[in-house]
Amino acid sequence: HVLPLFDLIVATPDEGRRVGAVSAAAEPVRIFSILSGAILVYVAGIAAALPDDAPYEPLAPEQMAAFKRDLLVAARPLLFSPDPA
Repeated sequence: HVLPLFDLIVATPDEGRRVGAVSAAAEPVRIFSILSGAILVYVAGIAAALPDDAPYEPLAPEQMAAFKRDLLVAARPLLFSPDPA
């Protein structure tokens, strides 16, 4: 179940590098680790740390839209940063 997803994650930066859209320094495994960790913490980790009556609905449409924006902001430097000197 995970291998096709991992193959896609690795292939996406490779294809981006091939067409010049992604930095040669982009590391697919590191990007996957950082972004999947953020998603896991957002959906499960924060809710587990809050009191049961806390007003936190991570899957509410407005919360998901805000998280998607934040995740894209986090992903861009990982994909498009200049190659290290």
